[in-house]
Amino acid sequence: MRKLFLQLSALTRPFKMVSMKKSFHVLGVIALLSVFCSCSDDDKEFIPDSVSLNKSKISCGAEGLESTINVESSVEWKLSGMSSWCTITPNGGEGGESTVSVKVKANEKASSRTATFVFTAGVAKETLVVEQAAAEFLTLSEDTLSFEQEGKTEVLSIVASGDWTVEGVTEWCTLDKTSGTGDGEVNVTTLLNGGEERTTPLVFTMGEIKAEVVVVQAEERIESILEKEKKALKAFYEATGGEAWSERANWLDDEVPLEDWFGVKVDDDGRVIALKFIVNNLKGSIPPEIANLKRLQVLHVNMSELEGSLPVELAELIELKELTIRQSLLSGSIPVELSKLKNLRTLDFEGNHLTGTIPEEIGELSNLTKLNFFRNNLEGAIPSSLSNLVNLTDLMLGYNQLEGELSMFWGMKELQYLNLAVNKLSGEISTEVGTLTKLESINLSENNLTGSLPKELVASSVLTYFDVEGNRLTGEIPSEILNYPDFDWTSKWNWNRICNQQEGYGFTNSPVKPY
Repeated sequence: MRKLFLQLSALTRPFKMVSMKKSFHVLGVIALLSVFCSCSDDDKEFIPDSVSLNKSKISCGAEGLESTINVESSVEWKLSGMSSWCTITPNGGEGGESTVSVKVKANEKASSRTATFVFTAGVAKETLVVEQAAAEFLTLSEDTLSFEQEGKTEVLSIVASGDWTVEGVTEWCTLDKTSGTGDGEVNVTTLLNGGEERTTPLVFTMGEIKAEVVVVQAEERIESILEKEKKALKAFYEATGGEAWSERANWLDDEVPLEDWFGVKVDDDGRVIALKFIVNNLKGSIPPEIANLKRLQVLHVNMSELEGSLPVELAELIELKELTIRQSLLSGSIPVELSKLKNLRTLDFEGNHLTGTIPEEIGELSNLTKLNFFRNNLEGAIPSSLSNLVNLTDLMLGYNQLEGELSMFWGMKELQYLNLAVNKLSGEISTEVGTLTKLESINLSENNLTGSLPKELVASSVLTYFDVEGNRLTGEIPSEILNYPDFDWTSKWNWNRICNQQEGYGFTNSPVKPY
């Protein structure tokens, strides 16, 4: 270094007579070189301040979250920025790589929010922004609204963070609005209740959030119910020619309890549960007002002269267990609506003038034990759905114009009485008839059945009557039938039940026909 300085001094000597201004320029160059030359080769390399994050923004839903971010800095760093709902730990660290935790609390407010944090390392800075979505909520002031029988209007308050809709409006429960935005009120109105206690849920929906309030209205007061039932009985009396009834004791006498009216039975509340008129000279029609006897379990009318068809209002008597209207001149078709009577055990329309087909829906009455459409004018195929009626003990479809095969009946293991006589049935009598081990009587006469006569026809140990007359059966009569106990082949009537087949058909071993 000294050598370099002496060299620079020698260079300046020739310029001693140069102007002062130029001398200063030369001296400046010498000073810079002096500084440059004073540096040692062992001095450290200069590194600028820096800090970086692996993400600059975190977004989350209202439920909050826990996450981490990576921090890389050249020197010691520190964190600034405050938030009550978002915390970052630690809030500082040494240079190099480090990881910090970010915790965001759940947002319970209906507005979004943002927090900003600054990481500082020397003169370097990096920003992290945390964004959280608004809370979504939908609450109702009540979970149950109770109304008296008379009906009225109640106010339901709604607290919501967005748009909502509501479903559940019925004829008897209405709302003044079915949608809205944010907080609000809905007027819920019920009409006069003329029957049993009723309920309906009102479901409010906001996106995927749902809230429900159940509207409950009290049943009609017993005094009102009894008065309505008395009016229904009076309508029945008028519509069926009550003045000409064979027996009408106490009818229309308001001073006499209903339980003392002829043919009427009531429960402990005084409500009508049964009407029975056997050979009582009813003439006219069953009025629709009968639907007001809501607890009616038995309706039995026999040997009457009822005009017209069955009223569909019968389907409203959902507690009916026995519906029997026999030999009463009914016409028209069987109402499909009767399939609503799920409690029915007996459905009996024997000896009327009903037409049309048997509704497929009758097969939905799974509790039936007795189905009797004997002696009507029904036609068409027997619906396959009847095979669902596995609890039947009595199935009487004889003397109609019904078509089909017998296979649907073999699964009815409880059958005791089966009468399909005088129809248009076809196919064979399967050996599966032997699975009906409870059969006491089976009548398949006057159809178009073919094939041979199976011995299983008499497999039931309790069988007392069987009849296959007037079909197209061939082959031999099994010995089990020929030798059936107490079957008297010397009786012309008995002989006909088996041997008398359609012309051109019959058995090769029929006993001699009695005179």
